[in-house]
Amino acid sequence: MHKQHAIIVGAGLMGLTAAYILLKRTDIRPIVLERENFVGGSSRTTNFCGNLLEVDERKIFLTDEKNLSLWRELLPDDLSELQGASAVLCRGKIFPLPLTPNRATLMSFGLLEAVSIGASLLRTKFFRREERTLEDVLINRFGKKFYEIFFGDCTTKIFGRSPAQLNAKLGNQLFDKFTLPEKFFCPKCGGGRLCEKLADEIKRLGGEVLNGVEVKNFRADANKIIKSVTAATAAGTLTFPADLFLSSMPLDELADMFDEKILPAEPRELLKNLPYRARITVGLLAEKILPETQAQVIYIREPSVKLARVKIFNNLSPQLVSAEKNLTWLGLDYFCSADDELLNLTDDDFVKFAADELATVGLIAAADVRGGVCVKIPKYSFDFRADKNFSELRGVFDATKNFRCLQLGVDNE
Repeated sequence: MHKQHAIIVGAGLMGLTAAYILLKRTDIRPIVLERENFVGGSSRTTNFCGNLLEVDERKIFLTDEKNLSLWRELLPDDLSELQGASAVLCRGKIFPLPLTPNRATLMSFGLLEAVSIGASLLRTKFFRREERTLEDVLINRFGKKFYEIFFGDCTTKIFGRSPAQLNAKLGNQLFDKFTLPEKFFCPKCGGGRLCEKLADEIKRLGGEVLNGVEVKNFRADANKIIKSVTAATAAGTLTFPADLFLSSMPLDELADMFDEKILPAEPRELLKNLPYRARITVGLLAEKILPETQAQVIYIREPSVKLARVKIFNNLSPQLVSAEKNLTWLGLDYFCSADDELLNLTDDDFVKFAADELATVGLIAAADVRGGVCVKIPKYSFDFRADKNFSELRGVFDATKNFRCLQLGVDNE
């Protein structure tokens, strides 16, 4: 018998995991409310003509034991252990990662430029920079010339900040993500499979997952205790009372969910103005990739395009690719601010735009494209300017006795 009830807003991996843990470890019965008609959020897997598009690479390049333990518990046969292989495309050539200024790499640019790169690296040995930014770290490691060729805007396309704008500590953490781990585990049928399994288990254990339910507000009493949520559904406006409330919805959408007793004007404005980064991923089906490579991920260091990187699903798992032979299934990743005009393109136009960019950098021939699908996530991650606001926001929500904001991390668990 469940003694308490919980409402969890959002059926992404975060919300579903929270519901599953409540059922396994407590006597709390969760009800997960999701406004979309699918589960998984950014972790979902999209099917295009039998090809599975995995949007969020964090859900397919698994190394963290905490994440792996859930897979091993629920889907132990769905994981493959792989050797990491990543590369960077620069000036029309593919270079394996991690990059080193060795003879083979230098000579690929010709003798004169190789000498220039070597001289720049030698100079760095005698004139070290104080490492305040990621740019300082990379120039000390590779020399200024090598840095300019390979890393000048390496973080800009993905994170919205150049190496010169990132402090050394944070920059190093981000830069380390550019090379895949030596070994990792990959879900054979995509990370969305875990979300679907979690939803099934939640229902089996007595919880609920309700789709097509859009939460409109949280209602609290004078003691800052949340009593219920109001939501719009196909059956009309419904009220869901509970003892505990958890939310994984985008933080800016919480701004209008509470009255001033819970959320005063200043933190409300912080929520409304949090800067987000958007993500657009295109699944592209092509007859072949030029040149052939064993890399699972290729970072694009070509200033003429906005494309940030390409995932080659054929090199990750055969189950992600349809049975049709001699086709390559690719995931093209774009990142931009949440108000970027790229988000205004129709899905069909964006697929064409992405295919043209991939042809521009020489990875495919335009005539070889067989079709594609586009997935847009307007609020994929926070811009780094948001970090300084999180501590204050945690304090505001911690004042409520029965509300947990999953987006703000462990301080509110």
